[in-house]
Amino acid sequence: MLGYKSGIAEVMTKITILRDEFEHVHDTNPIEHIGSRLKSPESLIAKVRRKGCPLTLDAIREQIWDIAGVRVTCSFVSDIYRIRDLLISQQDLTVLAERDYIAEPKANGYQSLHLIVQVPVFLSDRVEAVTVEIQIRTIAMDFWASLEHKIYYKYDGAVPERLLVELREAALAAARLDATMEQLHDEVRALAAGSTQGRGAASPSAPSDELLSAFTHLLDARRVEPPLV
Repeated sequence: MLGYKSGIAEVMTKITILRDEFEHVHDTNPIEHIGSRLKSPESLIAKVRRKGCPLTLDAIREQIWDIAGVRVTCSFVSDIYRIRDLLISQQDLTVLAERDYIAEPKANGYQSLHLIVQVPVFLSDRVEAVTVEIQIRTIAMDFWASLEHKIYYKYDGAVPERLLVELREAALAAARLDATMEQLHDEVRALAAGSTQGRGAASPSAPSDELLSAFTHLLDARRVEPPLV
């Protein structure tokens, strides 16, 4: 467990460095939040038994890939792929598998991108390659996934069919929200770029009245309403 905890620390450091760079060097920061979790020994043993995995350390390392997990929350779907590309380009990070649940959503409507990676952990007498699962998803889908987890925990996995249908509808609504907000973001950014080109030199000052007015009219035209809570 110490090895997996160290693997989480390595991946968290990589992502934190990227977040800090975006925060201080670039105009936008695609990383909204970073979190991590390490399976408890009890949870791990329960999964090992469900999968029929032999109760040996080597077998567990080879067959159970989500003992150590890191979650990255982004504003937009395009940010997810941007972070994925930046991570897999790092030379000391080896990608074992990629599961794109955005291109092919799960049956319950869940959309996210999962990377199974190995990172080197430098110990006093050796270097261990530790497997870590990285989940990258939007704010909306992260909220949905958190709610779904709580519901499954409350019903001990036996969730009523009615709730399963409503959960899937909620996931589809979250995906539609992501698509709408990304389109709005792209259009506003295009308006800002056009406004900057029209004025000549770029200015770091607050958005112009013309841009704010255009954004307001754009929202009114699309009749975007805040999600219900």
